[in-house]
Amino acid sequence: MIHQSHNLRIYRKREHLLIIFGVLALPIIFILLVGRISQISTTALLFGLGLSFYRLIAAYIISLVLGVALAVAFGRGRLGDFFIPVFDLIQNLPSFALIPAFAILFGYTDKMAILFAVSSMLWPILFYALSALRNAKTDFDEAATIDLLPYSLKRDEILPKGEELR
Repeated sequence: MIHQSHNLRIYRKREHLLIIFGVLALPIIFILLVGRISQISTTALLFGLGLSFYRLIAAYIISLVLGVALAVAFGRGRLGDFFIPVFDLIQNLPSFALIPAFAILFGYTDKMAILFAVSSMLWPILFYALSALRNAKTDFDEAATIDLLPYSLKRDEILPKGEELR
């Protein structure tokens, strides 16, 4: 709840609203103008923008599901101790270097574009999820010291019964 005597009204300033509008609208206006100059129909441009948006959303969903699933599968234990350095090594491959391999495997299709985006998005999601899982014990210990919830309740929220955090 915002305190009534709060004087900062950043969202009510006209300049702020103009900046938001400019950031959102100017790229679209620019694309439409370039399309008009290049004699590309507005329909074709909007279709291309929609297709690109679809590819990015699909790649993000795939990356999110795959990254979290891999983090949960390899977050703890000996298997994780083996695969995390392998993932770290693979993430250092430049995504652009994989484009020829993706083009050979899938041709110039939506699958290639989505897989290229997944190869860029997957690693940050995976390593942030791994970091969260590996640091869960420390975070729960800190939360238990300030009596937010009993420690046993916190532990049961993230791990099944009988499994211990490292």
